Amino acid sequence: MEPASNLRQTCDSVPELVFQAVRAGIALIVDGDSLRIKGPKEARSVGEQLVARKPEVLEWLRAWQPGPLAALESETDGMIGQLRVSGFDEVISAAASRCVAARQWRDTVGVVAACREIQARARELAAGRQI
Repeated sequence: MEPASNLRQTCDSVPELVFQAVRAGIALIVDGDSLRIKGPKEARSVGEQLVARKPEVLEWLRAWQPGPLAALESETDGMIGQLRVSGFDEVISAAASRCVAARQWRDTVGVVAACREIQARARELAAGRQI
């Protein structure tokens, strides 16, 4: 989860807003026409944007978009190689399993969240080597 100070004040696109929400530790749950949002108080501004753009957010979350998700997964795999971290790391391996499951269920938010977790862990491991 990123500190609130690293979050953009407003997001131009719905995918950017959803990615921002995931980075802020916000869980998005689609239940019919309802969008439930759970997250830390520090991410309130992102939550307010989600509420303000609820119809667009719901539409995007319901749509399975394999192209952009494949690009995100490829970017994530590339980062693992570029940073020279092990895909066998316990956290990375667990997130990768969640990513595969999310893809099977066509769960856009699940794929995004798993990829972002892998990327964050890869950066953390790479930074630890440089200390």
